[in-house]
Amino acid sequence: MPRLFVIKTFLALLLPLVVAAQMVPSKNYTTLEGLSNNAVKSLFLDSRGLLWIGTENGVSLLQSGEISNFFESDGLAFNSCWAITEDLNGNMWFGSYGGGISMFDGTEFISLGIPDGLLDGRIRHFFPYKNKVFIGTENGLSIIDINTHQVTGIQESITDNPQSYISGFFLHNKYLYYSTYGIGVYQLDPEEDYPIVKKISDHKLIYSMSKLEDRIYASNKGYLDVFHSPELLSSVEGKNSMGKSIIWDLTQDKNKSIYLAAWGIFAQDGGIYRLDDGGMEDLSEEFNVFSKEILALAYDSMDHVLYVGTQDEGLFEIQLEPGVRYEQFGGKEVIGFAFTKGEKIILHHQGLSFLNKQGDIEKEIPQTLFKKFSTDYLSKNSNSLPLHEDDFFEIDFRIPSSQIIFYDLQQFGSNLWINTNIGIYQFDLTGNILTYLPVHSYQIGFTPDGNLIETNPYGGVRIYENPAKMQYRYFPPSDKNTPVQVSKIIQNGDKTYFASVFNGIYHYNMDGFLSYLASDIWDEEKFKQIHLVSTDKLVIASEFDDIFIANTYPEFKIRETIPRDKLIGKNVLFLESFEDYILIGTERGLNVYRNGTVRFFDEEQGLTNKHFKTAKVNGQDLFLGTQEGYYQLDLPNLLKETSPQLNLIINEIRINQHKMDNSNFSWFEYQRKTLDLAHHQNTVTLGFMVRGHQFPEKLQYRYRLNSNEEWSPFQSEHTIILPYLKAGIFPIEVEVYDLHSGKSAIYPIIRLHIHPPFYLELWFLLSVGILMSGFIYYLIRLRIIRAQNEANMKQRLAETKLQALISQMNPHFIFNAINSIQYFILKNETDSAIRFLSGFSKLMRTTLDNSTKGFIKLSEEIQYLKSYMAIENERVGNRIKWEITYDQSINPDNLEVPPMLLQPMIENVFVHAFDSKHPNPMLQIHFQIKERYLLLAEITDNGRGILDDKNKPIHESKGMKLVRERISLINMGAGYPIQVDSQKDKGTKILLLFPYNVIS
Repeated sequence: MPRLFVIKTFLALLLPLVVAAQMVPSKNYTTLEGLSNNAVKSLFLDSRGLLWIGTENGVSLLQSGEISNFFESDGLAFNSCWAITEDLNGNMWFGSYGGGISMFDGTEFISLGIPDGLLDGRIRHFFPYKNKVFIGTENGLSIIDINTHQVTGIQESITDNPQSYISGFFLHNKYLYYSTYGIGVYQLDPEEDYPIVKKISDHKLIYSMSKLEDRIYASNKGYLDVFHSPELLSSVEGKNSMGKSIIWDLTQDKNKSIYLAAWGIFAQDGGIYRLDDGGMEDLSEEFNVFSKEILALAYDSMDHVLYVGTQDEGLFEIQLEPGVRYEQFGGKEVIGFAFTKGEKIILHHQGLSFLNKQGDIEKEIPQTLFKKFSTDYLSKNSNSLPLHEDDFFEIDFRIPSSQIIFYDLQQFGSNLWINTNIGIYQFDLTGNILTYLPVHSYQIGFTPDGNLIETNPYGGVRIYENPAKMQYRYFPPSDKNTPVQVSKIIQNGDKTYFASVFNGIYHYNMDGFLSYLASDIWDEEKFKQIHLVSTDKLVIASEFDDIFIANTYPEFKIRETIPRDKLIGKNVLFLESFEDYILIGTERGLNVYRNGTVRFFDEEQGLTNKHFKTAKVNGQDLFLGTQEGYYQLDLPNLLKETSPQLNLIINEIRINQHKMDNSNFSWFEYQRKTLDLAHHQNTVTLGFMVRGHQFPEKLQYRYRLNSNEEWSPFQSEHTIILPYLKAGIFPIEVEVYDLHSGKSAIYPIIRLHIHPPFYLELWFLLSVGILMSGFIYYLIRLRIIRAQNEANMKQRLAETKLQALISQMNPHFIFNAINSIQYFILKNETDSAIRFLSGFSKLMRTTLDNSTKGFIKLSEEIQYLKSYMAIENERVGNRIKWEITYDQSINPDNLEVPPMLLQPMIENVFVHAFDSKHPNPMLQIHFQIKERYLLLAEITDNGRGILDDKNKPIHESKGMKLVRERISLINMGAGYPIQVDSQKDKGTKILLLFPYNVIS
């Protein structure tokens, strides 16, 4: 039996070694982060939760991690800002050193200087009181009315002493006190319009003076005086002097801790201090504030954050109750943790350290001792070492102590087990070596009955009944149930579970090993982490895929899956649990899962080093080992339920890529509820900021146009782009998801009203509707009128046809025809009378038939005219020669024309054109197509004409007028249907233009 190894150097290692102090999370803002200048002169946290930062070159505004800057070009009186305050109206006041003061109402700056009544343009301090602001300058006291901006200079406060600058204000028992650097402390009644200044103390060299609760703090060169009342300022009694350096500012947190800003000017004793009853505690290292020139402090009670302004390193933001503390631990890479009775045991890359309850290292086992344990064993057992040929993992015993690699620290029962690249070590809880195994293994574990399990990635598993004697049972990899390529081992009750990177999950119990993959219990193959949550619940994670929560009793069953896309980060580095929370470490930070909700913690909450090597929950703390030191997380504090009241404010609006003027809205409040835009202003970009959250980078945003629209995807940008909006009203809502608290809330931020173009406006549509209604009414009325006119024209046409008929059958014609018949009868020319009477009756019958028709064939019209002219010519002895012709292109049977249009003009020829003495009367009628659907008829005679000597018509028959009217009606009033060319004694030509139809 191998003897118990005892550390020979135990007594030497008992010497206590104090480790570096823990560090709370802090953040440094400099010009690289947007600060206007690294020399911070003043700080002020206003009622809206905005931090104003006065620097040597402008004023910066910090809100939700974002910095905005204001300079003289923005309206600031002078860039060097040494004092800041807020008045009763919520306006900000900035005191410059050399340029007077500036008032900012959120929209514009107003500057006031010596010409306005200030005693001095070098401002040191402000003190707001009701409707006044008291101004401490380099030489005297001034008062400003915040409503009228009237400046009153208290002349009695002017001393022209180079040490007379005002170094502080405080209010005590209705009186306002102010201190000067070198000429004492003064008292006045702040209610008076022009207060009387009274000197109450000659206390000198006061760099700053403040009052907290019932104590007054006066900073002297190299120490701090504390008084219980102003009356004791000149007395030695009641004064308590303490500390060092020069204190320029102080503040108190909600836990009554008082923090001091110190800068020794010529001494390097400045820093950030906490005031204790016994003196001043330097917190610079703990707060990671590396400046020795601290001038200003501000405390945020809501987030429990301390802001520290330095003369050379910008601004520091310190979480006073962070839930996260960092221990540098000498820059060591921390690999594993174990805990016993409140003490920590830490495995790191240089060995094993034992820390007491105060965090001091009481004992260390360095790499050299690990090497010595191995060397001593090898010297005594060189002939019985495990061999690679026997399926042991390769090991090189020759490597020096500096190249020892520590894989893990496991605590089982009252023993510590450490596996390395030169063997496995067993210690008791005080650091005594118990056993050394010359076996190389990445992953070790324990059976339900406490036996050591050693795994070879490719060579099977060994269970040691007696590690000291190298007595074990071997399980070869050829058995499908033997775990191979093991990534993690945990023991739970009567089972030990194995996660494999390629072969799924295994377990071991008294029946041996069982592969879940080979046994078809679960077909998932690739796992990197496995963690025991409770006696019946496991959490199992692959390296890059989902995370599974499984029940182990009464049977193995997946009860819940955490999708990988819900986590921040891709690579799962560790799994742990606390109460009902599942803690998941990735390369991005710490994910905390509970009931479907994921919360996330990273550098913003203090986890700046995310190269996690190990994780262990002990009590209510989570310990995270990193490449350089470790974190200790106070889980109840870190995971406490919070519901911050956020305020989303529009700080930029772009319309069609053009930025709106900032004067349209205030930095403090954006009151406009509705933004009215024209129809062409339909691409809107909204920039917003969030106030009221300690960790703004944990906020994700999505928006929707109204409650009926789908949400956009979550994003971290503070910008909403709304392209090509249609006309309408859009009450824009933003949902904020807080990864820190795991909660979300919906905030309405602005109401956009995109007006339609004027032609879609209601007034225009109504106007158009009215006009259209009127126009439609007009069209209907016009159609009715036209219909009436057409009816009237048809009626008139019928009347003219009737009149034409009557004209054609006028008594004169009938009388002449009867006389001719009578003449033939009296002369016993019976045949002539019968022939004439037959032709006349036939002509009357044709006239009656044609008068009822709108159009007849041209051939029928020609035949009618021939019949008529034959009767007329016979009546005058057939002495007139006549003929009817037409162009060759005309087929009389294919054209239709209005009936009886030419008859009145032909009648005029027979009645008026020729007298009895005319030697050779002739009448010619010719038809030709003038243009499409218009026929031209030429009626030519060689008679006496129809004009007198003065070229005036001698006679126009009624028939001629009727024809003219009838053609005008047929042509709907268009054109000139009848043209007459007549010369005296030379004849007449009548051109008659009328429509025709083509017979198809």
